[in-house]
Amino acid sequence: RKGGGGGVGEREREREREKKKKLGEMNEERGQYVLPFVLQRSTRHVVLESKKGRTFLISSLCVRRDTQVFEVDPQTGHLRFRNVVGVDVFPSEEEAVTHIVENVLLSEDDFLKQKRAFPALIGYIRAGRSAYLVMVEKVVRHALPGGHEACTVEDAVWIKVNLPHYSGSRIPKSEVKVMESLKEFSLDGGSHFYSETMDMTVPMCEAIRKGEDLSGVLSAGGTHFEHAAEEHFRKIGESYSSHFVWNEFLSLPFMRLGMRRWCVVLLQGLVYTRAINMEGKKLF
Repeated sequence: RKGGGGGVGEREREREREKKKKLGEMNEERGQYVLPFVLQRSTRHVVLESKKGRTFLISSLCVRRDTQVFEVDPQTGHLRFRNVVGVDVFPSEEEAVTHIVENVLLSEDDFLKQKRAFPALIGYIRAGRSAYLVMVEKVVRHALPGGHEACTVEDAVWIKVNLPHYSGSRIPKSEVKVMESLKEFSLDGGSHFYSETMDMTVPMCEAIRKGEDLSGVLSAGGTHFEHAAEEHFRKIGESYSSHFVWNEFLSLPFMRLGMRRWCVVLLQGLVYTRAINMEGKKLF
């Protein structure tokens, strides 16, 4: 009986270990849960430009498992997104690129001219017969409590999108000057930062509390914990305080689509972190 009971106990412990493995692996160094669905991939945005001037943005967020495709309408300059699987929603970036190149462009005797990848999206703005995608080219990552990261922007770029078939009204000269001044404003050099998993617009104690709420979601277990975690990140991405957000107006086109989360919440300032050693363990 003892042997049998021990066997049952061992099986229970094995199931518990498997459960913990699915929910998140314990990081021995920090003593915090590392979220496996976040770590499986980094956020990546790919801009595709065709020979005939079509522009696509392919976005794969680290807190999601699917990939979205946005297209710039060549007549209006608006972003197109219908949320249809197999049209602008795909399981991966590779499948999205294949669909655009083989099914969309080839059907119109068009072909891929340029492909560029970026770690983050700042926003999008239209100005007359041109539009601009504002992308982060290079970031420096800083570790935060709970397995989160703060990212400082080292390099950013304004990608010009020509609208050869634009049918709208001309942009006033005053707005052109504002646009040029905006482009000249430097986003380089580490003076702006963001976090994809932590709300940096609120005091740190509140941000950490939100992170603890996520731990509760994960520890509850169940087959739908990933969906619950994605919903948690969606709320964080939409419930931030906008008072100090630098790119709020640049994110408006995505906000109108109900997809504000696809643009980072960009703040102006500096980030510095340092780990504190206590009894041989790193604490923040």
